[in-house]
Amino acid sequence: MGPVASLQILAHVLLPLSGVLCGIQDMAIPKKGSRKIEVDGISYRWLIRSKPTYSQANEWSNLKAVVELLEKPASKLSIDFTVPRSDSWLTDSKVSISPKDISACIIKSIKLGWDASGNENFDIEYVPHNK
Repeated sequence: MGPVASLQILAHVLLPLSGVLCGIQDMAIPKKGSRKIEVDGISYRWLIRSKPTYSQANEWSNLKAVVELLEKPASKLSIDFTVPRSDSWLTDSKVSISPKDISACIIKSIKLGWDASGNENFDIEYVPHNK
């Protein structure tokens, strides 16, 4: 097998993994860089990475955010915004995500069955209002 075939196989294996927020899905969201939001009287912490992953910079994966309970975090909500990041290398799209978008995602996810205090992570797709 040549080097090109090896690289293609490696890319096929690693690219699906690169969309997850580089391990944030498996650990608590760091306080630094995260924001607090309250939805229906419950406090959450949310985060969008400050810099794109290589996959996001090349627009192989979309803008993503993660949400968890502020106190006693358990389950995580992973949000795929179905658009590239504004700081990707290939586009000059200027989509911004506001707390209103995050709140809408939390409400939608709860309606779809996300239990923030449970032990199952939850993934959704969301089209931003300013796309």
